[in-house]
Amino acid sequence: MPANATICEEYETPPDDTFVPKDGLVLFWSVQVVKGAQFKILFVVKVGTVEESTWTPILNWEVASIQAMDDYLAVMLQNSSNENVHMFMHQFSEPFDVAYAKETCVEPDIIKPEAIFIDNSVVNTKVASRFLKLKNAVTAANKALQSKEKKPAPPRRGAPTEEGAGSSRPLSLRKPKPVPADSRRTSTTTTPADSQTTTPSGSRQNTPSKRSRESSVMTDEAVSPELRMPKKGEVVNTKAINAINEAYEAKIAEVFFMGREYKFPVDIAQCHLAPPEKCVRAMEEDYVKWIVTKMIAGAWKGDKQTIVLMPQGLKKKPTPDQWPNISQGDFWIIDGQHSIQASKNIQLDDDVPQKVKDRVKTWEALVVWSDNDGMLCDISRYFNSLNKIKAYQASWIQNIIASRDVWEHYGRPARERDNARDKNPKWEVSIVLTKL
Repeated sequence: MPANATICEEYETPPDDTFVPKDGLVLFWSVQVVKGAQFKILFVVKVGTVEESTWTPILNWEVASIQAMDDYLAVMLQNSSNENVHMFMHQFSEPFDVAYAKETCVEPDIIKPEAIFIDNSVVNTKVASRFLKLKNAVTAANKALQSKEKKPAPPRRGAPTEEGAGSSRPLSLRKPKPVPADSRRTSTTTTPADSQTTTPSGSRQNTPSKRSRESSVMTDEAVSPELRMPKKGEVVNTKAINAINEAYEAKIAEVFFMGREYKFPVDIAQCHLAPPEKCVRAMEEDYVKWIVTKMIAGAWKGDKQTIVLMPQGLKKKPTPDQWPNISQGDFWIIDGQHSIQASKNIQLDDDVPQKVKDRVKTWEALVVWSDNDGMLCDISRYFNSLNKIKAYQASWIQNIIASRDVWEHYGRPARERDNARDKNPKWEVSIVLTKL
């Protein structure tokens, strides 16, 4: 609801230079879940005096994130143009109102604010972690809304032999639509995929994916190189690999405004999922869970990947002298989103040891900037191809040969009967072969 007029007039900025800041304008602040076409989280403040006050939402802005910083909570607001505003609220002088967040939440049976805000704590770390749970609940609710809006396509009607499929007119009366002169099939400009020999059935199996085609068109060059492990009997073509990488590195050099080899440590709180047009991989929850499992089990051994980030909110390419200020801001994740999301999930798990949380709270990162989404997608694709190269795995034959060596090590024992009365301790050692 809009603020009371008399309260706003009392704190209104005069047109001259007589304005004097007044303390005590904001008594409390909170978040409010509302619903239009989808669920949104608004930033609301309680302004006025103890005797007369009112809650006022900040319209046209949504709460994107809340991070704990010493005694303050850094609240980042974002509008539809992806512009950001930061609000710093002290946890004691400008406390968070838990009751307002629970009481004003729309459709509480879906969002379940009572299960998120389980007490009235205003400690900044508690508020930040519970807001993340609230945002996840809102995101899940919006996905459910989108799935309901998608209507299944009507089944295609079977057509008699004298009609065209799906048409109410006889085949003899149907006329083919004219093909534009600049379409892909009639254009004289060929791409590597178009110039390949088609299959006998005339299918287009060699056509690249939609994302690859769009990226190539945007950059007017071939997309990032895809690395492939040599097949059995093939020789590693070092010269060809170096030529591809050198050409690609020259192409993207200008994007690394701090230098290709420059890395900096970044807190996961500064990293946010990039818009889908800036990277090639969608978020996969199962992959995040897999990474969380490896992190908690210690299977990473400290050899974390170097992620790739892009500063948010910049209209033009920054310069190195601007970096000290940029490094303290927020970033889009161009590569490494699953690792960062897994690290954030670990911070919210009270059962994870603190030493594990500390190990994944900070990551090394490369920094890039470009206003060409196709270029960013190429970079994302390139580093993702490196991440997905699996460790070389032994074949079944090699596993069997290795198993024989173990068998000989134990003196080639004969197979023990299933009903043996006295079990041979040598057979307590077993070999498990897992097909990877």
